[in-house]
Amino acid sequence: MNTAQKIGTGVVAAALVCSAAYGFLIHTQASHFDQFAENPSRYLGENFKDVSVEISNSSIFGREFILNKGDVHFGGSVSFGLKPHANMKMLAASSQPLFNEAIKSADPTLTVDLNYRFIPKVLEFASKPFSARDESAGTALDIGKVSLKALPDMASSSDGNLKFNSANAVFDIQNFALRLSPTEVIQSGSITGRLTSQGSESSNFSAALNGLSTVNGKDTIKIESVSFDIALTKKPSEITQISKIDLQNLSARISGLKSTIESANPQIETHIPNDPEMYDAVTNLLIGDEAAVSRDALERLGNSFLSGDVWLKLNPTVIKTKAYQLNMSGDLRWLPDKPQFASLNLNLLGKEPQIGALVQMFVPRKAYTRVDKDKFEAQIVANKSPDKITVLSNGMQIYTAHNPF
Repeated sequence: MNTAQKIGTGVVAAALVCSAAYGFLIHTQASHFDQFAENPSRYLGENFKDVSVEISNSSIFGREFILNKGDVHFGGSVSFGLKPHANMKMLAASSQPLFNEAIKSADPTLTVDLNYRFIPKVLEFASKPFSARDESAGTALDIGKVSLKALPDMASSSDGNLKFNSANAVFDIQNFALRLSPTEVIQSGSITGRLTSQGSESSNFSAALNGLSTVNGKDTIKIESVSFDIALTKKPSEITQISKIDLQNLSARISGLKSTIESANPQIETHIPNDPEMYDAVTNLLIGDEAAVSRDALERLGNSFLSGDVWLKLNPTVIKTKAYQLNMSGDLRWLPDKPQFASLNLNLLGKEPQIGALVQMFVPRKAYTRVDKDKFEAQIVANKSPDKITVLSNGMQIYTAHNPF
C-alpha cells in the first residue's frame, strides 16, 4: 500500500469514527430528551410535578413538542448535535381573556442553548410590547419590551436528575401600566432586576422601578424610584429572608390629605422553619393573597409562631421628610416562657419647630424621653400574661387587651 492509499484509508477511518461518535451523540441526546418528556419532574424536581411534555413530531436530529404547566402551554422544538438548542413559544390557552390577548400580541419566546451533554447553558426570554384590554371588566394591561437572560450552572447528578449549582439572571421591562378599574391605574417606567442563586441554599432577588404611580379616583401616590432586595438563606432547620426597600421621593394625596417622604429604607428579617409550604404561606400573606394559603399551612404557621419558631425583626430603618427624621428598630417573637414578645425603638428628630410642639401636645409626657430640644426617644414593648396583652411606652401603659392565645 503506497502513501496515498495509507492517507486515504486513514481519512476514511477517521471519518467513520467521527460519524459513529456523532451518531452516538445524537442518539444519546434524543434518549435524554425522550426520558425527560416521559417524566419531567425527575429532572426538574418535585416542584414541577404539574409539568407534562407531549412529543408531536420526531426526527433523527430533533423533536417538536408541547410543554404544559397548569394553564400555561408552550409549543417548541429541540435540535440535537454539537450545539443543541431549544425554542419555545407560549401559547394562549388560559380561561382569562386578558391573558390570552396579551400572549397573542406579545409573542413571548424562550430560547435555550445546551451543551453537548444536553445541560442548559443560556436561557433567554423575550416578548414584544403589547396591549390587552377587557372592556367588559374595565381592565387593561400595557407592557413594553420584556427581556430576560439567565446563566445557570447545572450538572447531572448520579441519579440522572439535573442539579442546580448556581444561577444568574437579569431582566428588563421598558414600561408597565395596569388598569384595575375605570378609576384605578398602576403604572411605572423602566423596571430592571437581577436574580442570583447558589443551589437551594441561598438566593437574592433585586429590582428597581422608576416613575411608579398609582391613581384611584382622586387619591394618588407617586414615587420617583423604589428598589427591592430580597435575600434568602436556607439552613437545615430554618429559612431566613431579609427584605430591603429603598424608596426615594414619595408624594401622596389621599382623602384630600397631602404627604411627602424624601426617603425610606425599611428592612424586615423573617425567620421560619425550613418548610416550603409554610414559606409560601408567609409570602402569600405578605402580598395579601390569603386565598392561596391552605388551612393546614395557616394552622402550622400559627403553631410555629406561638412556639417562637416564626419571628420577625425590624432592622435599623430610617424615614426622612422635610419636617422630621424617624429611626426605628425592633422585633416580634412570641416565646412561651417569656412575657415580652415585641419591642420597637423610636428616635424622632424634628427638623421644624412644630414637630416638637405636636409631640408634647398629643403624646403623654411619661411615654417618651426628650433628649434635646427637637429630639425624642421611646421604647415600646408588648408583654403577655395568661389573660391579657399590655403595651408600654417607656414603662407607661398605653394599651391593654384580652390575650386571644
